[in-house]
Amino acid sequence: MNMIRECGGPAWLAILLSGLALATAAAALIVTLTVRARAAGLGVAIVALMLSLSIGVLGLLGKSWGLRKMEEALQGDGIGIDPSQMARIRAEGTQEASECVSVGLIFMLLPLLISGGALTVGVFKKQPQ
Repeated sequence: MNMIRECGGPAWLAILLSGLALATAAAALIVTLTVRARAAGLGVAIVALMLSLSIGVLGLLGKSWGLRKMEEALQGDGIGIDPSQMARIRAEGTQEASECVSVGLIFMLLPLLISGGALTVGVFKKQPQ
């Protein structure tokens, strides 16, 4: 829970997108296993795979956003901090921003595995005669 709090808004967006990706991946797996047409399952599986990968990208973007916000805060004119404290603030801010990458990877894993399984089933499924 600390990771989500430290990452902030991008973490909550990753959780929301993860739920959508998980539902799409489950639907893709069901479609590939039940529908005879191979293309339908492959299409849904590819969409689920792209949604899953976008969660990881969102984690990277969240880190970039957090680092940019930290630097903007430290560059303010009204801030009068000695250099030793500024280095400590930068180290802590960098660590907090890096939590977004962890959140993105963690929430990407399950939908990615399920959509990858659906894609594999769809690719190797025999075409109806």
